[in-house]
Amino acid sequence: MKYKKSFTPLEKVHPVRNNGHLRYPVSNGIRERSSLTGFTLVEIIIVTVILLMVTGVLFMVMNVGDISYSLNSEKIALYERARVALYWITRDVRQTTAAEILSDSNNPSSSHIKFRICSGFETDSPQLTSEYIEYTYDSNEQRLTRRDNNNNFTLTFGNITAAPFDITEPADSKLIVNIKMQNTVRGRPLTARLHSEIKIRNE
Repeated sequence: MKYKKSFTPLEKVHPVRNNGHLRYPVSNGIRERSSLTGFTLVEIIIVTVILLMVTGVLFMVMNVGDISYSLNSEKIALYERARVALYWITRDVRQTTAAEILSDSNNPSSSHIKFRICSGFETDSPQLTSEYIEYTYDSNEQRLTRRDNNNNFTLTFGNITAAPFDITEPADSKLIVNIKMQNTVRGRPLTARLHSEIKIRNE
């Protein structure tokens, strides 16, 4: 007996008893579903759509995780570079005097400081070396440069978006420094800010 290719779900027919067993009648294109029965086109489409949705969700989760990792890594690196810049400024400024930083001959400003290092004291007066340390901020290049004319040593700190020095307080034996670094990762701006009031000890 040949069956028609169309398939009617078993839920739409009622079983009949035959020789003590319940069987579904086979007629008018109705047949029993067996292990040889394949999936219908609708079932295949539904499964495909579900798989595509699951794959899309997994891709979005992985992409969000990758972006988050990149942003966090760069922010950590940005703060580390800001800390290095602040370390050098603090290290140098603590070896000079407020009068030296404020000296008109050194042209102090929010983007420039220049000073000599205190090598010791004589009758309570600081003895300054002849060599200078100089910090210059270039707003166009967003770069802070440290120069040591004694050792011909130069350091450059990039991605600094604002002049770092507040020279209104050296009279109180401290220099206020604000380091603001900025970078863009995957189209998103990241900012690191550090603030320090550096005590000028050699007065």
